[in-house]
Amino acid sequence: MKEIRFGKFERFDPDAEREEAGKEAKQRGTAPQQMPQQSDKDENDARSYYDRGAAYYKNGDYDNAVTDYTEAIELSLDDAYHAYLGRAETYSAKGDHDSAISDFTQAIHLNSYYGAAYLGLAETYYNRGVVYYDEGNYDDAIADYTKAIELNPDFVNAYYNRGEAYHNIEDYDNAIADYSQAIRLKPDYADAYSWRGLVYFVKEDYANAVADYTQAIELSPNDADVYSGRGLAYYDKGECANAIADLTQAIELSPNFAGAYAWRGRAYGDIEDYDSAVVDYTKAIELNPNYAYAYFWRGKVYYTKGDYSKAISDYTKAIKLNPNDANAYFGRGYAYYAKEDYNNAISDLVQAIELNPDYTDAYFSLANAYVGRGEVYRDIENYDNAIADYTQAIRMNPDFAIAYFWRGAAYRAKGDYDNAIADYTQAIKLKPDDAAYFWRGRAYYDKEDYDSAITDLTQAITLNPDYVIVYSRLASAYHRRGAVYHARGDYSNAISDYTQAIKLKSNDADAYFNRGYTYYVKEDYDNAISDLVQAIELNPDHAKACFWLANAYRRRGETYYKKGDYNRAIADYTKTIELNPDYTIVYHKRELAYQAKDRRTRANTVKPNPDAIAYYKRGETNLREFDFDNAIANFTQAIKLNADFADAYSLRARSYFAKGNYDCAISDLNQVILLEPNNAKAHALLRQVYQRKDDYAPL
Repeated sequence: MKEIRFGKFERFDPDAEREEAGKEAKQRGTAPQQMPQQSDKDENDARSYYDRGAAYYKNGDYDNAVTDYTEAIELSLDDAYHAYLGRAETYSAKGDHDSAISDFTQAIHLNSYYGAAYLGLAETYYNRGVVYYDEGNYDDAIADYTKAIELNPDFVNAYYNRGEAYHNIEDYDNAIADYSQAIRLKPDYADAYSWRGLVYFVKEDYANAVADYTQAIELSPNDADVYSGRGLAYYDKGECANAIADLTQAIELSPNFAGAYAWRGRAYGDIEDYDSAVVDYTKAIELNPNYAYAYFWRGKVYYTKGDYSKAISDYTKAIKLNPNDANAYFGRGYAYYAKEDYNNAISDLVQAIELNPDYTDAYFSLANAYVGRGEVYRDIENYDNAIADYTQAIRMNPDFAIAYFWRGAAYRAKGDYDNAIADYTQAIKLKPDDAAYFWRGRAYYDKEDYDSAITDLTQAITLNPDYVIVYSRLASAYHRRGAVYHARGDYSNAISDYTQAIKLKSNDADAYFNRGYTYYVKEDYDNAISDLVQAIELNPDHAKACFWLANAYRRRGETYYKKGDYNRAIADYTKTIELNPDYTIVYHKRELAYQAKDRRTRANTVKPNPDAIAYYKRGETNLREFDFDNAIANFTQAIKLNADFADAYSLRARSYFAKGNYDCAISDLNQVILLEPNNAKAHALLRQVYQRKDDYAPL
């Protein structure tokens, strides 16, 4: 509120007052009481002291004025009304409110000789009301203004001042009523419009506030305070352009008006003209170095601009000027939070709450600060302190979903999956988003509760099937669910999920690897090799992909070998060796493939030996007659004549088997399989021989 100024007390001529009072009494048919008369000498002396006291008062010599008024009172005790008024006014000017009130009270007592019709009595009550107002005794001020109005119903200033007193005790409706009455009695009363505008402003009735300030400006166009008041009303209406215009006019009328600069700074800030806002706040501080409010709002602008150090500096100055300003502590705490200085942020926000226990934003920000510090603790793997801070954040704000979420993350990092799941569940209740489902699914996965993991990960995907920002998260969800399906042996669904992960994140080497590995487990070596090659292209250092790619080439090589496709078998074995030169068994397998390829070549170019066939036929006859020794001799002779005679090896193995010579039988059957990898009978007989050999092995 602007500084309240009161006009000088109106002075009265004693004889004229008596004459006027007599006229009033005559009209009523009564006569005023006669005051006791003094001697002419005393009256003249009293008047002289009175006049000289008035002269001292006008010259600002209040001590001598009091002395002379006191002499006048002593010389004219029963007719000292005006001397008491003069001394009361002087005491008021000196700031001695108690003495002023005492003298006004005495004047009122003396005035009772003239009766209620005496016009000066209303002024006296009014003037005593002014003193009561000055000392902050608004109730007594209102009582005196009311008495003055009762004595003089057209007393404009009494209505105006009573309106101000009502304003100060926040009785806004009565304040408006009194300002309105003052305006009715004096339509050109600019101050009454201005102060009624202020009351409307306080009541947030901005339209009426603007209307009253506008009327005050028309009546008093050079009043900077009125332009400032209308500017604030426009500001609170959200009309920043009008606010800036009015505050600029106020500054032009009063160039040292610090408040106008500060509020124009706010308007500039609201339209995001932050540089102009800083200039205005700085000017306000230059004009008033103790302007805590200007430091505070400049700090807010610096914060908005991302200059947190300057913001903290300004908030600190605001706090020094006003140590009980919860908002300044809150602002500085928020700036510390933005700088990730969570310890100082927490300290300031706690102080803001101590100063204002109902500071909702401070509780919320304090919770955020605890979460922020918790994240720092979590990042350095100090999970216990992280959990403590998240717990404190939850205490500050029991509905803080993110605090539950991150506490769940800390529990999960500690391997406390049950508490992690409980916190993720609470986060989901408060804010059912894909991240909470995803990480709860991960926690279930870590617990090997794959059914629950699949349910949660599926829900995460359902919530965000194509949300661009979370492609990576969705890919991870599909990836993880694929891992769950793989762990359960559901390879088809695993491949389907890995495929979806790859669609969402085509550069994910691990997704290709896992799908490739799943194909490998399914013995789909072609697709396994394709995916594992892609994984290595995306990440040449992917050791697992290299290892399993080598195995995939080996397995496919074995498959080609069994099919008799020796060239492809040799190519795949060679790939295996390139990827893993220490894979010794593959060298042997490649050699067998080369041998099988050579034998096939010879078999296709060399004609069958008739003598070998003859020996083979005799051996068959011997075998049917159970003449195993001669059978073995004839099959041996056939093999000597044709080293690739697979049937001869096969029947000689049967002869050895019949004789119980299992080692020789095994050797011959391996040779058959080498020559004919797809010979099912040879594989079956070999298993029988091994079984028989094990049965008769010594204990």
